[in-house]
Amino acid sequence: MALERAGSRARGATVYVNLEPCCHWGKTPPCTEALKEAGVRRVVAAVRDPNSLVAGRGLRELKRRGIRVDAGVLEREAAHLNRAFFKWIRTGIPYVTIKTAMTLDGKICTTTGASRWISGPAARRWVHELRARVDAVAVGANTALRDNPALTAHGAGRNPLRVVIDSRLSLKPSARLFNKEAPTILATTLPAARKAGFLRKKGVTLVACRAGKDGQGVNLKELLKTLGKMFISHLLVEGGGSLNASLVENRLVDEIFVIVAPKIFGGAGRSHGGGRRGGPLSPGSLEPAVGQSALRGLRSALARGAALMFTGIVRQIGSIESTHGHKLRLRTRGLKLRLGGSVAVNGVCLTVCGSRKNGRNELLEFDTSEETLSKTALGRLGKGDAVNIETPLTLSTPVGGHFVTGHVEGVGHVKKILRRTHSAEVWFSAPKPLLKYIAPKGSIAVDGVSLTVVDVKRNDFSVSLIPFTLRHTRLGRIKPGGAVNLETDLLAKYVESVNARPRP
Repeated sequence: MALERAGSRARGATVYVNLEPCCHWGKTPPCTEALKEAGVRRVVAAVRDPNSLVAGRGLRELKRRGIRVDAGVLEREAAHLNRAFFKWIRTGIPYVTIKTAMTLDGKICTTTGASRWISGPAARRWVHELRARVDAVAVGANTALRDNPALTAHGAGRNPLRVVIDSRLSLKPSARLFNKEAPTILATTLPAARKAGFLRKKGVTLVACRAGKDGQGVNLKELLKTLGKMFISHLLVEGGGSLNASLVENRLVDEIFVIVAPKIFGGAGRSHGGGRRGGPLSPGSLEPAVGQSALRGLRSALARGAALMFTGIVRQIGSIESTHGHKLRLRTRGLKLRLGGSVAVNGVCLTVCGSRKNGRNELLEFDTSEETLSKTALGRLGKGDAVNIETPLTLSTPVGGHFVTGHVEGVGHVKKILRRTHSAEVWFSAPKPLLKYIAPKGSIAVDGVSLTVVDVKRNDFSVSLIPFTLRHTRLGRIKPGGAVNLETDLLAKYVESVNARPRP
């Protein structure tokens, strides 16, 4: 198409492609033939095509025709761009991406089952664009029954194929998934497929599979193999929670996108990613199941959908190695953070800009802005000072404490420390604008540590520190007069914003 648009301007030109041009006949003539006929002088191909029908033959054919070829430019980036096609070519199974939306407390629906809408308009537009880029979108029967989705691109591009997994034929013929907006595939079990003639009359393609484990649902591995034979290379799965969990447990997921909405559902609403027994997926079960590409997708989704989140549970105590102007260097152990990664240091979210090994320790370097140094207590630290360190929340992180963003709102000071038999009662001063968010039994992050407020008097508040907190965070080393970073409860600020909205 690009060569057709260029017309005569393509003669003598350089063509940049992210994949080796094909040299065989398929649905269209060979790309190598089109490039030669257009008079192209040079082709820059980022990565070779793993298809056995091409696999370097396309590049050799171009050279044989007198066209200069440069290959391997931005090869890693091109491989990521073509990741779905590469997996499908090599395995015959689609690349599986899970997209899910959840609230700040990890819920994918309310106690009544309502889930529309968890995310906002911007996130939904992004999902429509994502649908337009994949071959097919799949949902489970429960999600289809509850939400009655159309699963189209809503004008963002071409509509994908729609796949609904319904082992019991529970959907009604009037469901939007069976309309004429896009083709639909119904995946069901062999016994149920014999009763689905009424759907064939509506143009629905039936895929009959064996039952899954324990005779429940559809065998997902078998279904993916069948979809691969139907030339579906990229499958987007949009829930629900049971389908997502089954795919993860069977190690069938390549990528996960999580949209985190600034909402709290509370109660007994369903959580994301629940396993067969309803509990959260552990880090040990998640990471081997989805692989590194899924974890990269999760980081990308968190970056797109919301600020990085922390829980106020300190992972380790580090120490200041050095401070030079706006450069801060920390001594840590075992964090294994990558360049560009984030970490909370005394409750301040910082970006890693340098890392190197130093014996058993790891030296991390951060750039800090004038605002960070002036509005937090980081600028008052010196060599050897202890700091609390927490890495960001991920899909497999057990949620403890409370949600913390890593954006410090003010600096408080230690007023007094009262030693008790089994704890320490510590009083802090707080800037006046923060006091309205601090209440007894409420949550607050002090130097990044999630704590419960015990009492509030005028401009001061108190917390009770147990021996574990005193031993495993820097709060056990603070003294009267010392400065601490404060971040108030996210839920309190959310409630305030809701109450401030005009009433209809």
